[in-house]
Amino acid sequence: MLGCSIRLNSLMGCPAMSRLRVLSGPLAALVAGLCLFPKSPVGASSVGTWADEFTFTDIGPAGTATDGTAFPTGINALGQVMGLTGGNLVLYDGGTTTTVNPGLIISVLQLNNFGAGAASEWITGVRAGRFDLASRSFSTAPGGEGSICGICPNARAIDINDDSQLLFIVQGAGITRAYVGSSLTGPSPSALIQFSTGPTPGYPLAINGVGSVLGPDYLVSAGVRSTLPITATAFNDAHQVAGYTTAGGSDTAVVWDAGTITQYGSGRLVGINQYGDAIGINQTGSGPLNPFVVRGGTRTDLLSLLTLPSAWTITRVVDINDSGLIVGIGTPCTACTPHAFLLTPMAASTPVFSTAPTDQTAALSESSPQAQFSVVADGVP
Repeated sequence: MLGCSIRLNSLMGCPAMSRLRVLSGPLAALVAGLCLFPKSPVGASSVGTWADEFTFTDIGPAGTATDGTAFPTGINALGQVMGLTGGNLVLYDGGTTTTVNPGLIISVLQLNNFGAGAASEWITGVRAGRFDLASRSFSTAPGGEGSICGICPNARAIDINDDSQLLFIVQGAGITRAYVGSSLTGPSPSALIQFSTGPTPGYPLAINGVGSVLGPDYLVSAGVRSTLPITATAFNDAHQVAGYTTAGGSDTAVVWDAGTITQYGSGRLVGINQYGDAIGINQTGSGPLNPFVVRGGTRTDLLSLLTLPSAWTITRVVDINDSGLIVGIGTPCTACTPHAFLLTPMAASTPVFSTAPTDQTAALSESSPQAQFSVVADGVP
């Protein structure tokens, strides 16, 4: 396939590609390899796409940071996992966990499906920008946080999508502003939303493939901020939002989809992929943590789908990718320090897809200012 060109929006069923892009040469071959396999429409159930049992892999010591930077932070479509552990930036890729040393004091919160990370670099202040995994390089220019204030006293990258739209926040004078900017090309980004800095400031959580932004209780889509009736934790390109509701001191795992809330029993959902498959955790009182998966509208105890090594205990599930790979954290023994793990579905079967939910927001066009850099909401200058 060397020397060929591919229009990615012609590769039906590759949900990461929300806008037209033309690639050629070896990169085109790589992307074709990622996309030319059975995929469901965005948001469809993945019934049949992965088996009901998993293999278990210990991928190394987990991080201990509580700000979202601890290894593992998530897993992309390539099965790559990054995060901080022991003060080092580490990468799990292709069965090996290695220390990534770009010569910078840097954390990578999320990796997109092209190996670009939402990164924060500490010098005399903090810069938020793009970390390129292939070159081990960090950049903010021209559309990242550095175009706003250079090195800011307090800035942080949150997420990056496959169009390299970077979601980040900048704090100052008691106000925190969230921005969406392109880390590849274009003018300086505009503020997306602002809020007073405080103990629970409602920082944004993620940006999806069409440039919408999710917060703990809000969704900014097509320039409109909407309040969500749930506590949100993750969402996908079809704007299915995973999270939970709380009543009487008890949590209920839920998915919000175009105004409809579907309940999945006690606990909290913490991740959702493009097919609507979700992962969650439940704990009754001071009892053990019980991870679970939701697939095709059915909740299943995750521990019933795998055999854990002796003495291992799962304490947290973190993310699920579109192939059904799950990353999380647990302890190999009672007195052991936490380790990260990877769950890999066994041999996949032929996909049988249900009807995809209606996406309430059209994909943004290449010429749209929203698609290029930002959405301005709430009268923020």
